[in-house]
Amino acid sequence: MVENNSSTGDETRGIKITLAGYAVVILLQVGAYSATHILVILAGAFDTLSDIFISGFLLLAIYISRKPPDESHMLGHGRAQNVAALIAASFFIFFLSFEMFREALSEFLQPQAAAYENLPLALVVTVIALIATTIPSWISCDSRSGALP
Repeated sequence: MVENNSSTGDETRGIKITLAGYAVVILLQVGAYSATHILVILAGAFDTLSDIFISGFLLLAIYISRKPPDESHMLGHGRAQNVAALIAASFFIFFLSFEMFREALSEFLQPQAAAYENLPLALVVTVIALIATTIPSWISCDSRSGALP
């Protein structure tokens, strides 16, 4: 069964807004890490980067699932979203685990005294990132139920 274009347009609109928000957040996080050298900020940037890849992949899956039925897919391409969700979840787990292990191992093998600079900047960027990553959930809830949580 093929969905109508207005609901699929709503799906892509939300993901596109999310991607734009993540792009701003990752720029802020990388800048804050450069200024503060706080590893948690870098971990947040890696998390945001994985969110960008996953959201982009899911956007691609929505476009693929819009394709009409053909000879080899008699019922359409709607299952592409399910496959994409599985691949995205696997990628998310692998990417975050690998990057955090790599960063933690280098810090563990070559410990350095913690000398944090610009802590207010780190706090502001963390709060902005938290708010920016919450907005897509609010938009999603608003478009589905008509009211914010």
